[in-house]
Amino acid sequence: MPYVLKWLCISLIIGALVGTASAGFLQSLEWATNFRGNHLWLIAFLPVAGFLVGLLYYYFGKDVEAGNNLLIENIHNPKETIPFKMAPFVYLGTIITHFLVVLQVGKVRLYRWQEQFQIN
Repeated sequence: MPYVLKWLCISLIIGALVGTASAGFLQSLEWATNFRGNHLWLIAFLPVAGFLVGLLYYYFGKDVEAGNNLLIENIHNPKETIPFKMAPFVYLGTIITHFLVVLQVGKVRLYRWQEQFQIN
């Protein structure tokens, strides 16, 4: 019985930590998306943000620039540990993308844009 209780406690702690991290990540995505939706002029900075993210990877992320491919490669053929600094790169890249490119604008805006420019 102590063995089961030990692993139950460990599982609860890990579940709480991972759940909290996931909730924080989703809250930051929602904030970035809402902020971008209320400030449409931010789209003008998309090229600058892309350039800055590229510089960030160039100078600080050479060993993690493979991104998801690095994860998949290590799952199929584990050779080395995935660098911990990959997590902030993925997080920042995702937040910047949602901050400048709203993925959840909805079909209404798309249809309005299509009507404005007469796109079929």
